Amino acid sequence: MPRHTKECRKNWQAVSGGSYCPVHDSFIDQEVEFADNMKKIFANRGKTCDDCKHFNGHFSCPAFPDVIPEPYLSGMEIHRKSNKYMQKNSIVFQPKTKRPPKSKCPTKTKCPKCGNKKDVVPIIFGFPMQELMDKAERGEVRLGGCCIGENDPEWYCKNCQKNF
Repeated sequence: MPRHTKECRKNWQAVSGGSYCPVHDSFIDQEVEFADNMKKIFANRGKTCDDCKHFNGHFSCPAFPDVIPEPYLSGMEIHRKSNKYMQKNSIVFQPKTKRPPKSKCPTKTKCPKCGNKKDVVPIIFGFPMQELMDKAERGEVRLGGCCIGENDPEWYCKNCQKNF
């Protein structure tokens, strides 16, 4: 199978069931094309618009005030250079700074309502994977939802059901 470059991809023609590359005179199956794209997206995890400190959550950012180009937004490409897609400034991908936990040891965290230390568990925000969902079912953590905010509670008391 030929190795397709960015240059030859520009010339691909949509045909039934996939794409045709006139440069290599070859047919690219949709499933193969999808698998290749998914490999790129997974390789770029943690380096997409959602992970950038400039992203405003509305398909734009200071680098692209009108709309972020689809290859960056989808994770197909990492925004490392500022001269692509008619960008008019030099802003590029910068990872968000992670908020350090206020308290490192959950066993020392005391519920402000009931004073309990034993039944206090961390609240985890973001999209949970299976391992985290299993911990939540066992009562080791509490899932806080997918949306992460500035003043989200960090702990949950299972005794009095208070977030703090």
